[in-house]
Amino acid sequence: MKTKITISLTIVLAMLMLNVAKATIHTVQVADFSFTPSTLNINSGDTVRWVWVSGTHTTTSTSVPSGAATWDHPMNSTSTQFDVKFTVVGTYNYHCSIHPTMMTGVITVASTTGLPEVKNYSFNVKTYPIPFTDNLSISFTMPERGTTTISIYDITGKLIKILADMEYEKGNHIINWDGKNENGETVNHGLYFYMIESKGLSKVSGKIIFGS
Repeated sequence: MKTKITISLTIVLAMLMLNVAKATIHTVQVADFSFTPSTLNINSGDTVRWVWVSGTHTTTSTSVPSGAATWDHPMNSTSTQFDVKFTVVGTYNYHCSIHPTMMTGVITVASTTGLPEVKNYSFNVKTYPIPFTDNLSISFTMPERGTTTISIYDITGKLIKILADMEYEKGNHIINWDGKNENGETVNHGLYFYMIESKGLSKVSGKIIFGS
């Protein structure tokens, strides 16, 4: 059993290392009167580098996803380069504050793991037994009343089953998973993850090992 767990964790670590290795730098040229390219699709962990070509401009965020940092930086002959590393998935809009109607840009950041983007929030989650063969209990604490979705994903980020999508009261709760997918089919033994989402606060936590 320890060998199986070690192999599974090794796979997870390898995926994370691969994602880090894939992080790239995307260059945007800043000139009169445009950002080139004006639209970027990048992965979480990538960096966007604005490089000054001509004129007096700025790169200034106008809207960012919840939890992401804003930015405002001059781009001119004395400030010729500016980097931002993007780690929060979502859509970012920006412009030149000096030429706001003429110079605009959009950056769309996608997850590299396949799993939905996670914001660090603790629901005091406990899972038992680990490993399990027929029934897993997930206990969690709601900090306040709210509509909550509890889902199971496999190691590739594929959604296996939505266990609950309902309103929970503040306090302690328990939900069970029988190791089956949305079609009622028993999934293969292996490593899985659960996700609890409530009002945008999410946490992917620990390993769920199905099978002995």
